Amino acid sequence: MKKNQLVVKSNDLVNAAYRLSLVEQRLLLACIAQIDSRDALTEEDVFEISASEIMDLLGESAQRGTIYRDLKVATERLWGRTISFSDNENHYGKRRWITEVDYFLNEGRVRIRFSRDVIQYLSGLKSAFTQYKLEYVAHFKSSYSVRIYELLVQWMSTGEREISVDELREKLVLGDKYQIVSEMKRQVLDKAVKDINKYSNIRCSYGQRKLGRKVIAFQFKFKLKDSTGASGKNRDLSKIGQLVSGSTQDARPGETMIEYLARKKRDKK
Repeated sequence: MKKNQLVVKSNDLVNAAYRLSLVEQRLLLACIAQIDSRDALTEEDVFEISASEIMDLLGESAQRGTIYRDLKVATERLWGRTISFSDNENHYGKRRWITEVDYFLNEGRVRIRFSRDVIQYLSGLKSAFTQYKLEYVAHFKSSYSVRIYELLVQWMSTGEREISVDELREKLVLGDKYQIVSEMKRQVLDKAVKDINKYSNIRCSYGQRKLGRKVIAFQFKFKLKDSTGASGKNRDLSKIGQLVSGSTQDARPGETMIEYLARKKRDKK
């Protein structure tokens, strides 16, 4: 599996509420990375991922003895996983991620079909989507890290995002877990920030906004790392992270400005 594969999701899907285990996240993201977000996708399209490909993605951190078992458990749970959408106070709905999942035990291979409702958030995307390389999240240790990373890179052009405590709890489907803010910070945010800073292409931090003594929102700030892995102090995020599809005639859908310029430079050689 190529580590530089792109994961592309509609912003509506990024902002939706859902809960997946870390293995389930990896499985679905590895399949999503196989999709050309510019093309049409149907329920007949099948995506496969094998234990060996997951191990290739994880590299030295892969634990061969548990990969097969974890994939089997993930496929058993994926069938019941849903996504909750709410576009206003009067509308709330749930959608299934998949319509079919098969696990081939002797081969360590998983085959899935995405549901019709989810396909619209993964294909035929022309605008309002978020993209990142699969390798940026492959080594995360917490499933919450993936979700928070996506919520941040969605706003890469600004380098900051404020999310209310209630909204973040809803998006992460925390339910009755970590109701005390200090617990939520320790078990969710701190672990996510650690993962993001260590493994991804950005460096982030967060503060909090209070109303009286009550914490009502988290304020995230983030920057792209430079080639050495450090945060770029003088990086122009509005240009680097901006999607140029539609604004430049020969830009490819989903291409960022830095990717567009790099490709144009290669083409001239």
